[in-house]
Amino acid sequence: MCIAWRLLLIFITLSIVLLLFGCNKKANQVLLQRIADNEVEYDENVVPINWDNLDLNVLDSDIAKGLVQAINNSNRYAVNTWWTQVKKFDKQDDQEYISIGGKSEATIRSISEMARLLAVSIKLNIYDESHTEVPLEEARAMMLKLVKSLAKAHLANTEGGWGDHWQSAFWAADVAFSGWLFWENFGMEDQEMIRKVVVHEANRFISYEVPYYMDKEGKIVFKGDTKAEENAWNANITTLACAMMPNHENHNLWMYKNLELIISSYALPEDVTSNKLVNKFRLKEILDGSNINSDGTVVNHNIVHPDYQTSVLTQNMTKAAYFAFGGMEVPEALIFNADIIYSALITLDIGKFNADKKGSYIYERNPDGSASPEINYPTGTDWGVDRQLNFFTSDVFAHVFNLDRDCPVKAIDYAHARMQVILSMQGRSDTGQYYQAGDSDSYALREEWVAFHLINTYLVLWAENNGLVNISKDTFLKPAPLRSALPVLPEKIYVGNEFPISFEVNKDLVVLPKDLKVKYYSSDESIVVIKNGVFKAVEVGQCKITVVVEYGKLRTSGTVSVTINDYNY
Repeated sequence: MCIAWRLLLIFITLSIVLLLFGCNKKANQVLLQRIADNEVEYDENVVPINWDNLDLNVLDSDIAKGLVQAINNSNRYAVNTWWTQVKKFDKQDDQEYISIGGKSEATIRSISEMARLLAVSIKLNIYDESHTEVPLEEARAMMLKLVKSLAKAHLANTEGGWGDHWQSAFWAADVAFSGWLFWENFGMEDQEMIRKVVVHEANRFISYEVPYYMDKEGKIVFKGDTKAEENAWNANITTLACAMMPNHENHNLWMYKNLELIISSYALPEDVTSNKLVNKFRLKEILDGSNINSDGTVVNHNIVHPDYQTSVLTQNMTKAAYFAFGGMEVPEALIFNADIIYSALITLDIGKFNADKKGSYIYERNPDGSASPEINYPTGTDWGVDRQLNFFTSDVFAHVFNLDRDCPVKAIDYAHARMQVILSMQGRSDTGQYYQAGDSDSYALREEWVAFHLINTYLVLWAENNGLVNISKDTFLKPAPLRSALPVLPEKIYVGNEFPISFEVNKDLVVLPKDLKVKYYSSDESIVVIKNGVFKAVEVGQCKITVVVEYGKLRTSGTVSVTINDYNY
């Protein structure tokens, strides 16, 4: 082989090796995970919600009263029109599991969001059978059947089922949460199917490369398509996996990715160079880009899109209830930059996007300066102008988390203004539905979308009322032992290859302390030499590479065999 070709092959191999093994991002995090002195016991079981000392009385604040009425309107629609006319599930009353009829968003999300509506409504005593005209026990049976049927139809339980879709983590979170609320009401087989859905969908994100609208250099990666709401909803399943299975061996892997997804969904361009810590992650180290504009707006569907500005807020802050039900504190990541994003709805002059709207804001104000339910879309909207629920939920969450502290008009005032519109829209028919033919919202699942926002709003209000929304700056990573270590090497190594060597430890130890002591040894230095952390293949042959990792009095090691090939091989 000529020297030129040999050098080219060395360069290509070295480039690949450096890409794959040259940098351990997690090792560089400020975030510290404590190394446990002793072995840690793991189990895969779901821990049921502890209902002791939780107040299940219906909330009675002014905003909650209207919210409960709106939720029961949606309940009325769900157990009547939706069940019998839209889905025709009454035709399957004699079946233990419903044949759900597909695996697309139109099918799975529709069912998962209505199951969630009923599950929360029933568990938190909102459901009013005198209003819905369907007995409570019948509604409960509907909900249980929806949840277990969706779980059974998932590909974790049925070959070729739904799942592994760009939005399926979102739907799976609905199934998981509804199932968790009524865990003791499911048989062991159904419990296992629900658990497997959660594990399967959460595991998808362990090695997931988090996407960004804009990279660290400010270059747009996905033109007109923020990944803010996508990252936020994917984190729903990792949050629930951690809350439901706090003793699972993958808990730390899920939690690390969970916090990365949440933080990335809120990231501004200036955050990529920031030393600020969020749950002890240094932003410039954990972020590979941004998803929110510096002014708090969001670009999606190729427009400045308030619907998605609110989506990232509502998706993320709903997780406060998941943490609460798991008996956990709430990570500060859930409200990181949320004040900037929310206040932009009220205070940002949208004349910067449209000269005709100079002096206007996304959230309209009445002539006297008070809150109006009207929305100004800076560059238009593709869904429709009759949407209120995403803004209403954002308003209530902003009130709960004090995101409006610097706003001239307060979030709760906007929420009250919208509540009047919501009840008025629902009051146009006796079915409880929000929309009528001709209304401006083109989303096919718009009634399910309404129900989803209503029930999530109540969830967070309820969690706050129970004193469960306690913000923490902790890492949320549990201690793990230093149990095992192995050198990490490429499959093919050739004479002349030279690259930084790395290692891996047991997977539950996600973040390594900086003062870890690491040494590498070659069993035959005529074949491989390792010096200052650099692996150099000297000669053709076989030898063993050992890594020894020490932390205080703790020590572990591991050895792998390596073959050095000649380029003529």
